Amino acid sequence: MSDGYAERVHAELAEELPDDDLGEDLADFLDSYERGSRPGPDEEEFLATVREALERIERGRGGRPGIGPGRR
Repeated sequence: MSDGYAERVHAELAEELPDDDLGEDLADFLDSYERGSRPGPDEEEFLATVREALERIERGRGGRPGIGPGRR
């Protein structure tokens, strides 16, 4: 990640989800995430949180959030 805004969003996400190793690329994480691999009923909330962070980063870069596997 090269821009400061993306780094801030990623840092906020790491604070919100301290037990999860999301890597540097949230789009890659979402694309490779296997549904059912997260224990408990909070999987949808977890994925929504990651998607929201990715969309914030993409909006901050002036891009349009992509639609791909694992994204709404």
